[in-house]
Amino acid sequence: MKRLIALLLCALLLVPTLGFAAAFPTAQQTGLEAYIDENGRVRAILNGEDSGELPFDGVSRIVHVGRTQIFLTAQTMEGQTALFVWNPLLSSQDSSILIAAVAGDPVFVAVDSAIYYLAAENPRQLMKVDADTVTGESEAVRLLPSATCELSEAMDGLYITISGPWKAYFSRILDAEANTLRPAPFDSDAVWKNFGEFETQITPEGGLELRLAGETEWMSVSYDDVIAQAAMNGKLYYLLNEGEGKTWLACFDPNAETDQLTYLYDFSESLQPELLAGEGAVFMIDPVGNILALDPDDGQFMGFWCVDNAPSAHMTLVDRNLLVYDVTDGAYALRLKEELPWAQEKAVEYRRLAMGSRGEDVRAMQARLNKLGYNSGKEDAIFGINTQQAVIYFQDAVGAPQDGVMTPELQEKLFAANAPAFAEFIELSRGGRTGVRVRTMQERLRALGYLADVADGIYGRRTEAAVLLFQNENGLRGTGVASVETLRLLMSADAAVCSSYIPLRVGDSGIRVSELQERLHELGYLVGKPSGVFDSPTAEALRLFCKVNGLPEQTSADESLQRRVYSPVATRYTGFIELKYGDSDERVKDLQKRLTELGYYHGDIRGNYRSITREAVRLFQEWNGLNANGVATIQTQELMFSGNAKPYIEPTPVPTPIQTTTP
Repeated sequence: MKRLIALLLCALLLVPTLGFAAAFPTAQQTGLEAYIDENGRVRAILNGEDSGELPFDGVSRIVHVGRTQIFLTAQTMEGQTALFVWNPLLSSQDSSILIAAVAGDPVFVAVDSAIYYLAAENPRQLMKVDADTVTGESEAVRLLPSATCELSEAMDGLYITISGPWKAYFSRILDAEANTLRPAPFDSDAVWKNFGEFETQITPEGGLELRLAGETEWMSVSYDDVIAQAAMNGKLYYLLNEGEGKTWLACFDPNAETDQLTYLYDFSESLQPELLAGEGAVFMIDPVGNILALDPDDGQFMGFWCVDNAPSAHMTLVDRNLLVYDVTDGAYALRLKEELPWAQEKAVEYRRLAMGSRGEDVRAMQARLNKLGYNSGKEDAIFGINTQQAVIYFQDAVGAPQDGVMTPELQEKLFAANAPAFAEFIELSRGGRTGVRVRTMQERLRALGYLADVADGIYGRRTEAAVLLFQNENGLRGTGVASVETLRLLMSADAAVCSSYIPLRVGDSGIRVSELQERLHELGYLVGKPSGVFDSPTAEALRLFCKVNGLPEQTSADESLQRRVYSPVATRYTGFIELKYGDSDERVKDLQKRLTELGYYHGDIRGNYRSITREAVRLFQEWNGLNANGVATIQTQELMFSGNAKPYIEPTPVPTPIQTTTP
């Protein structure tokens, strides 16, 4: 019983995420860390600098350490357990904000970026605090079925379970977006642990299983007696009790295609059930309390520390230091704070991160991008579209290929002390930088009608002309160079919509093309609704317009031709134009009516050129000696609407001759 109490107290005392230091390999990258010191006070480390003890007495637990604040629980003067937030950037008065009186232990859930707790006045009421805010205003989430619920963090969300015999009947994950409870993907009777990139469970039968983030299937890791687990760089490390005073240290790599399991070291003694991985090492505790550090790559010992008077020792890592606590019969003390000599020198081993990647290294990358101003969104350890866009902007800043993939080499630049901060606007010019910034500018020019060319991220002649036109129409000096002043106005709500004609040609798209197509349709030269894409029918409509209006024929629209198209004296066209499958227009409706009169069409007359209409046209062409391709060409329509059109006559069935008996 004492051993169980000691383990629970240890969970309250230590920083919740043991891999925190491993996710931020250097002091410059760390941002904010916290631990409970030898005086029982929370101590904060900001960017490698010791900020000293925080002004809280009776601290019971560090709940969450974010980018700019620390959430913790402590006793109030009234004897209640309260949830506090401390922010090193604000004053002491603003930083010591009482969030709520809580029942039980609050839990931080990374996927929701929220802290959940049970209300002290009603332990069935589940409450929620946004962990990204400073003030931490709480909101009620839902009532739970029992006042004996326990909260913990799972990969998929908040894990809620009832204590006692009803546990198996109420083991649920909270879907924060839908505010619904769904069955948890693990055995409620198993010893379960969340490592961020994967979850493990020691089944009631004694087997160890692992489930990767985003998957539902569990893979078997071990059938032996596992006494401790830890994770680092996407790998699971665990201690196996072999009996007869022997313990194995093993490693399981769930992402490896072959040889997923590796036995690293065979200890000829029974180690304590405590394991820690981080800073490139795996840490264990021998029977008398000595700390052993082992290199997980080659199995060599990296360090040894003797801890005096610590019969129940427990470990954590903070700011490249190993901290060892002793918890005995309810009393705790920090027995060792040892700087790891290799943590300063060991090269960080980054892995390739791309869309769909998950894990603490993704969270670290997101935090670093956000700190530099690249706005990767919620730091949820999931590489999504917002993170990819932030990576592309960082790649633009350092001149790397803008593919949205965070390579190990790019991460070295991201976590470097001289990493470039995000600049909202950077001057752009023809022949200069290419990529996301040019493409974003082009998309805005297209939206305002200054550009119809594709937004390809290349600052070419047409982009330069569009910038020049924007400058002229918005009271700026016309240079064709997108200065910071030009970009700031372009991206603002004050930017004027283009009022000039811009050249249009085959391949262009956007609102200016749609406007041209709508006008050509209004004048009778184009069939169907505007597609916004300057295709061959649009080019043919322009050619026909020029022919009817006595202009030199052309298939692109310069300023002079557009003025004529939009002028009130533009001649309307009442002749035939080619109709084909997919068109939808009054012309198609007239076509269907005429085909009905001639007996070729028996469908609904709705003006939609679909398969029935196409078959009727093909049949008409076949009966009238034309190329039967189902396209209502001008030649087909001229004959169809003339007095020479042959109506369809149902062929008379030829009687089958009756065979007579041969005499």
